[in-house]
Amino acid sequence: MITPPVAGRTRQTRLRVDPALIRAVLDHYREHGSLTKTAAAFGVSRRSVARWNGWAKQVPGWPTEADIAEWAADDAARAADRVRWRAHAEQYRRHAYLRRPALMVPALRGQRQLRALQALGWLQREIGAQMGCSGAWVGNLSGGRHAVMLRVTAEQIDAVYDRLAMRVPPHDPMHDRQRRLAAKKGWAKPLEWDEETIGDPKARPSKGYRRGPVGIDHAAVWRLVDGGERVKHLTHGEAALAYRLLRERGFSTHEIEHRYRLKSERYGQEAS
Repeated sequence: MITPPVAGRTRQTRLRVDPALIRAVLDHYREHGSLTKTAAAFGVSRRSVARWNGWAKQVPGWPTEADIAEWAADDAARAADRVRWRAHAEQYRRHAYLRRPALMVPALRGQRQLRALQALGWLQREIGAQMGCSGAWVGNLSGGRHAVMLRVTAEQIDAVYDRLAMRVPPHDPMHDRQRRLAAKKGWAKPLEWDEETIGDPKARPSKGYRRGPVGIDHAAVWRLVDGGERVKHLTHGEAALAYRLLRERGFSTHEIEHRYRLKSERYGQEAS
């Protein structure tokens, strides 16, 4: 084992550079006296040139011809081993690559899971916080623009879906609005999907759970009552609530019907 000299003793680490190259580097350095030129000429670092020069000062004549010959003999003896181990490593990498699962998977399952969580009322930013990403990214993936996704992303969506699918977010204006938007887009809730077939393109959600009442979008109701803004696509419950609030504020039936387009025969009886 060729080892460099350090402070008059032999350090028990194998020299990793051909001593013949070290001899040529040191000869060039002694001739020109410049670390920068020598390092550039041989493609090594200035630190290596300085270190080798320090070793040569401790043991004059290092590296010797015997060191160079021992390195060459050792290198020739191990050449066959290096070829064999390179072939073994290449074969291992090839087999490992073929055995590993696909990096990309169909995105349909993840898209349906994200849509189901939003249909349940979860906000995109809340889902993104669980996954460690932004709500905009969740919305982009839910939109159906991607045919495939990374396998690690699909696994993250599975984990978040398992945590949130059986938890109902609170009924407040923000979550109710999310339920309304998902209902308008026809997105199914988690209980409408079969866990085994949610990723099957031929699978369709069950209709049994879609007949329940949709949450009231209080923000839309107050935009109508306070600002006089005509809000389209109000549900029956939201329109009845707006009718009752307007009546409590002293608006007549005629004003409500002509200004807010809320018919008294449809919502008046329920409001009373």
